[in-house]
Parts: sequence; C-alpha cells; structure tokens
Amino acid sequence: MHLKTGENNFSILVWESTVIFLIAARREIMEYSKGKKITAFVGCFLMAMVVQVSTQALNNISYPLLDSMGRADLFVLTATLSGLGMAVMCPIGGKLGDLFGRPKVAAIGGIACFVLHIMLAFITSPVLWVIVRSMIPFAIGLFLSIPFSLPAELFPESYPQKIGLISGALAAGIVVGSYGGGLLYQAGFAKAAVIVPGLFAIAGALMIITSVHNRSSKNVKIDVMGFIWLFVMLTALCLVLSFASTWGYLSVPSIIGYVVTIGSAIILFKTEQKVADPCMPFKLFKNKVFLCVALFAFFSSMYQYVIQVYTPLYGQNVLGLSTGVTGSFQLPRTIVCIIAPILCAAVLKKSPRAFRSYLAISAAITIISFILLVIPGSGDNITMIYVALALTGIGEGFKNISSNPLAITTLEPQNIGIGIALMSSMGSIGAQVSAAIIGLVFNASLTKGMATACFSTYYTIIVFTVLALVFILSVKLPKPDKQAQA
Repeated sequence: MHLKTGENNFSILVWESTVIFLIAARREIMEYSKGKKITAFVGCFLMAMVVQVSTQALNNISYPLLDSMGRADLFVLTATLSGLGMAVMCPIGGKLGDLFGRPKVAAIGGIACFVLHIMLAFITSPVLWVIVRSMIPFAIGLFLSIPFSLPAELFPESYPQKIGLISGALAAGIVVGSYGGGLLYQAGFAKAAVIVPGLFAIAGALMIITSVHNRSSKNVKIDVMGFIWLFVMLTALCLVLSFASTWGYLSVPSIIGYVVTIGSAIILFKTEQKVADPCMPFKLFKNKVFLCVALFAFFSSMYQYVIQVYTPLYGQNVLGLSTGVTGSFQLPRTIVCIIAPILCAAVLKKSPRAFRSYLAISAAITIISFILLVIPGSGDNITMIYVALALTGIGEGFKNISSNPLAITTLEPQNIGIGIALMSSMGSIGAQVSAAIIGLVFNASLTKGMATACFSTYYTIIVFTVLALVFILSVKLPKPDKQAQA
C-alpha cells in the first residue's frame, strides 16, 4: 500500500490514518456526543488513577493494619502476592476487552475492585485479609489496559494527547493514594482509607459503561486453553522471580518454578498456533516495530525498582539521612510525572517517526540521570539526587505519550486491547526481573561496602537502559520522501 502525500504532512497523515483505519476496519466508528465522550474519558481517567490510588494507599497502611491484627509477619507475603495480580491479569483483561467489549470488561473489573475494597475494610481475620488484598490487583489488572485502549476508539485524531492526560492520572494517583491514604489512616479513618480507592473504580466503570456502546466481537469463541496456560505461565514466572532469592535460585521450589514457566510457555505457544483467534497472538512479536517497542518497555522500566528501593537505602545508610528525607526523594519526580506527559502531548509533534525519537530521548534522559548519580561527589549531593530523579520524570513524559501510539500503528483492530495490555505487562514483568537481577548484583557487591553495592545497581540500570535505547533506535520506519514519491 502506497500513500501519496506531500512530504511536510506525511508523518501526521500516517499516524492519523493508521489509527482511524485500525478502528474502522473492524466496525464503523459510532458517533458519540461530546458530553458522552468527555464522560467516558473522565471514567478512563478515574480508572487509571485507581491503579495507583489503590496500590499506594494499601501499601502504606498494610503493615500497621496487619500489625494491629498481630500478624505483621504477613506483610512481605502480601506485598509479593499483590504485585502478582496486575502482571498476570493485564494481558488477559486486554484480550477479553477485544472479545467482549471494553466497557463491559471495565464494568466487571471496576465493580469487582469496589466490592473487594469494601470487604477488605471490614475483615478482621489476618489470613482472609491477605487473601482479599491479594485479589484486588487481579481485579485492577482486568481493566488496566482499558484507560489506554478505549481513548483510541473515542479520540483517534487526538490519541497521544489523551494518553498524556491518562499518564498524568497515574502519577496523580501516587500522590492521592500515598498521602491521602496515610492521612485518613492517621486521622483514625482506617476503613475510609481502604474504601476510597474502590469508589474511584466504581465511579470510573459507571461513567464508561453508561457513555460508550459495548461492542463485542461477532461469533466469539473463547480460547479457554490459551487463557489457562497464559495464566499458569505468568503466575509461575512472577512467583519464581519474586521468591527465588528467598528460596534459593537452585532450590527445589525455584527449579519447579523454572520448569513450570518454560513448560507452560511451550504449551501455550503450541496451543495458540491451532486456534483462529488466540488469546496470546504471538504473531504480534513477528512485527519488528511492535517487538522493539515491547523490548523497550521491558528494559526502560527496570530503573524504577532501583529508585524506589536502593536510592533511599543509599541515602539512609551511606549519607546518614532520615527516612523522612529519603522518602521525599521521589516527590519532585512525582510532580514532574504528572505535568510532563500532559505538556509533551500538548506541544510535541505526533507521528510514528517522532514517537520513536521521543522514546530514544526518554532512554537517554534516564541514562544521564543515573550517570549523575554515579559521578564521584555528585551522588553524595542531596540536591543532585532530587534533580536526577526528577529528570527521570521528564523521561517518563516522553515515553508515556509515545510507546502506545507507536505500537498501535502496527496492530490489527482485533488485537488493539491485547497489544496495549502487553505493553503494560512488559513493564510490570521488567520490574519483576529487575528486582531479581538487581538483588543479585547488590548482594554480590555488598562485601565491598554499601556505597559500592548501591552504585553497582546504578551501573546495571545504565546497561539495561542502553539496551532499551538500542532496541528503539533499531526500529525502521519509511522515510517520508520515499513514500511521497511512491
């Protein structure tokens, strides 16, 4: 297919026509009133916020709540199981949205999230509390991709701008969840601190389901075995990444985890070759653009674990700072993460080639940020730590408005939901892998001192981010002048 257009407007034409084609190829775009579009988008905004509002609020109050029940020892298990749900359910929820309609899946996930938060607020048994707490991320994972995929259907002409706002919602959710949840708990409103995130979910779900027509695929045939093996593979992978350092990397439980992960992945691959509409369309990874963007998402997300865990550790144990100061390290970054995606989406050019450039800039900024942390004397400067982490927020702004829009140009309409969900999952799995690898690097370097051990994690992140940069620069897109002459 050759597009004949002027060189100046070629890039934006490719972007707009590709997104509109992806939606219209499957079904005609139904006209919505401006009010319904705005209502649906506010619903997407709230459902994006609940991801972080729920996570941050519950992470903040889990330990004191379990401690009040006499089972503070369950906190680590709770945190680990909670991180499992989103990584497992995100691709499954994305595919279910493609099959049964995104509004319906949003409603089911939002209602489930609300009910689980209500239950959690009134449970007094610590074991049951851990079980219900661990189920909430599964409900969130069910609708996690919808705030990013539904705007492509409602606003194909301004999708990058809307994604900038949704990304800002995620960052805002961190502030609302961590500070709001903590303040409510300290004021004696523990039940309210648990219930409020559920209110965000139910409100967002109701706004979407009442504003957007639910359009499911015709003659839906559920790939039951595919969903089962995908669930088994992701669960085994996340469990072994989370617990291998505790069990021992060559212990019997870890080896069983490796075998189950690899075995289920092989079975899943063979199963999906035999069905017409697989839950995991492996053919997506045959597309070099999608594959490179997915690998970029994987490697470029690894740094977040380090700044959450090892940067505060360095501040406390090497610089002698209080937990209050180290806890504020990410505050400027959080503010930047709210503003940067919105500004980037508003002022930057939108085209596939531009998106690739923005992703490369994002990786370069992260690399520069960690170089600042390892320069002799610079990493000991508290102001420089704030600046370096804030710079990563600017990088997130470039990344958040670019990765999904670039990936979506390569997707067939029936795979939009699962494709965007895979982008989110690659980031989640990248964080899990980062925790395992960085933990090994840190422990191996600890004999040389805490400072050396922390710096070794920074160097490792620089290597991973360079890999992300290499993958995104390897994306080949047609040059405008060549296409224009076709």
